[in-house]
Amino acid sequence: MKPKAMLGVVGLLLAAGCGPKGGLSSAAQEALERVDEFRGLWTEFRVLEERLQKAHARMIELRRDGLIEDQKRLLEEAEPLVARYETLEGEVESRKTALREDLDARIAAAPADGGLREARSRYRDLMGDLDGALSDLEEALRARPQEESLEARRADLLRRSARHEEARAAAERILRRRADHPAALAAEALSLYAMNEFAAAVPRLEKAEKLKGSLPPALEAEIEETLESAKAAAGPWEEELERRAREREADDLPRVRLKTDKGDIVVELFENEAPNAVANFVDLCSKDFYAGTTFHRIEFGRRVIGGDPLSKDKNPDNDGTGGPGYTFRDEFEGAYRRHFGGSLAMWSHGRDSNGSQFFIDVKPLPELDGKQVVFGRVIEGMAVVARLRAGDKIVGAEILRKRAHAYRPVIE
Repeated sequence: MKPKAMLGVVGLLLAAGCGPKGGLSSAAQEALERVDEFRGLWTEFRVLEERLQKAHARMIELRRDGLIEDQKRLLEEAEPLVARYETLEGEVESRKTALREDLDARIAAAPADGGLREARSRYRDLMGDLDGALSDLEEALRARPQEESLEARRADLLRRSARHEEARAAAERILRRRADHPAALAAEALSLYAMNEFAAAVPRLEKAEKLKGSLPPALEAEIEETLESAKAAAGPWEEELERRAREREADDLPRVRLKTDKGDIVVELFENEAPNAVANFVDLCSKDFYAGTTFHRIEFGRRVIGGDPLSKDKNPDNDGTGGPGYTFRDEFEGAYRRHFGGSLAMWSHGRDSNGSQFFIDVKPLPELDGKQVVFGRVIEGMAVVARLRAGDKIVGAEILRKRAHAYRPVIE
């Protein structure tokens, strides 16, 4: 998880009232305090890590442009950051391991202690283990079913795990009791946006935006940015709905069932706007090219990426670098399709570098419009998409329907 996002999570937990409460066991209170203490160290470490990554990227740019003196100056400025990072690195690793082992041991001794489950849920959330965090939080809720702060955290975890329908339902249950609950409003509004329900999302985002000061700064920034995107999406979404209505009437677009070890995903392919990307995908599916490949990269809350034949080998370091042995051009002439939630798109490493890799958007990504070719959409199985994790496999692909012509891509 990126440091900015992490700070948002931390703030949300605090806003939801995650500090030790009366009624908790002494072991749970102590565990919660230890997690809170570690959170500060971990956040500092991750923020510092991102600053150094940006400095490194900038130094590469300066070297490429021949600005050697600027590069040296930036290197000097980064030296104290590197020193602090190296100091923190060992401490973070040792304390992370010790805290995990301590939490596991406490829960093994008292598995029904909801406070301990809450503490480990927060720890797992910090580590980016959303599934583990949600599992522990569910156990905490069984022990304390009426605790609103836990319900709010559950809605947020569901949203960040791309389980948007469940997140919206969880948030709505809170909002029926308290219509201005900041965290629930945020979870509901952001989930509606992810589900392409822009007309419903806008007023809720506006309401959430007015609660400034009740949510962490990073989440407030996300709401503000999403509100702008939701308003801007109104016109393009209307156009998309019109296209889909015409496609339903024609009822002749190719369809493919991707069989994964988490369930089936049915996609409809936009042959009218991206005929070459569709021809490539259908051709590869007909050859069982994707069978055994994995979803090698999951960007939580954004997209899931798969289709690399190198993901079938035992070397994880080359995942994301493979392809079918050829590339083909982008298709952005005319009215190309945009990145809405559920869109199927080509993964590329730059202009006109499409191959076999693809991804599925789990929310609208307008920043990718005109950059990575959308060539279809999920019509069944978005719940399956939300459950996909790195390493999950495509078992096979079944072509359900195609037009009466050969499907062969025009390659470079």
